[in-house]
Amino acid sequence: MRRLCVPILWTTALTAACAHADEFSWQISGGVRESDLGQSVEAESGTLAATYFFRPVDDADGPYALAPFLERSSNLGASYSEDKTTTVVPGFTYAIPFLPPQPPTPPVTNVTRGAARSLSGRHVWRATGWYAGASLAETDVAAPAPLSTSFSVLGDELNSASLEFGKYVGPSTAVELSLDAAKTSLTSEIPLLCTSLLCSILAPAQITTTLETDLENVEVSAFHVGRLGRLRYSLAGGITTSEVTATLDVAVTPLTLPTVPTVPAFLPVRPVPIAGGVALGSGSTTSERSERSERTERYALAGELFPTQRLGIRLGYARWDGDEPLGETYELDATWFFKPSIGARVALSRAKSDLPVSTTRDVDTVALQLIGRL
Repeated sequence: MRRLCVPILWTTALTAACAHADEFSWQISGGVRESDLGQSVEAESGTLAATYFFRPVDDADGPYALAPFLERSSNLGASYSEDKTTTVVPGFTYAIPFLPPQPPTPPVTNVTRGAARSLSGRHVWRATGWYAGASLAETDVAAPAPLSTSFSVLGDELNSASLEFGKYVGPSTAVELSLDAAKTSLTSEIPLLCTSLLCSILAPAQITTTLETDLENVEVSAFHVGRLGRLRYSLAGGITTSEVTATLDVAVTPLTLPTVPTVPAFLPVRPVPIAGGVALGSGSTTSERSERSERTERYALAGELFPTQRLGIRLGYARWDGDEPLGETYELDATWFFKPSIGARVALSRAKSDLPVSTTRDVDTVALQLIGRL
């Protein structure tokens, strides 16, 4: 977790000298996040982001957290993040008739590290209230790829792009249409070995699977900031339609075993070296391709109450629906600007999934973010 705390340390150093002012042109944030995916997976991530506003933002009118939105600010931003996922896979033992049972195998721990980079921008025509934006993101993950927590795509390389168009229909109300596209791939290799007794029935081979996923999102959303007596509040909601197309290629390549190894109790997703050596055989490789498409909808609603200009408390709810229910998410977070130029955000969330993987039905996440403005 020490490496993941670097964004917080950087943000603290950069914001320590921020002036006590009502206007700012830069917003720098650093955060860490921890997630527990059931009892077998733990995920940690750290993010450092910076946003430049082309026109200085005045935070005197309204909550500090909503100043860029209320000021209709054009901006350009970039972010970098690193993550680590630890997966504990239970041991597995082959049961072969007429042979002595294999000794029990301890659980296998897989550690995945990845990095992501993004660039985004938005231009607002202040006179008319129209705005447009775009973003690009790329993620590289070392094998094996972590389990998906967004019920969307799974892979070790992810590239995405998005466009957004919106309009302020009032002084503090906006509606938006956004388009997102993402493409990811995941490759796994699994050797199927045998003993001398079984080789006559099941020839040794290596199975290579390549999963390519294309995701397209269309979202319509709205955001409103209002007043309730002396209190300010915000309401946000949106409907997202997603179409996921997954293509699976399976190739089976015969293997040549110079020596007869013992039957392994468990093999991870990517094979480790095996005593005795394994070589590709001279036989031909057979392959098979399958494709599947699925359409889902996501409904999201969130509200935030600002007892003071510095403090905001937010509740959020989202649900995914498709051919089969996918799950829902509950969020609770608080934002506190203890100075106009320095703030912090703490967020708690729980995702309840109806996916057929019992260990990932509940995902609990805790996130901490520091915000500095200058």
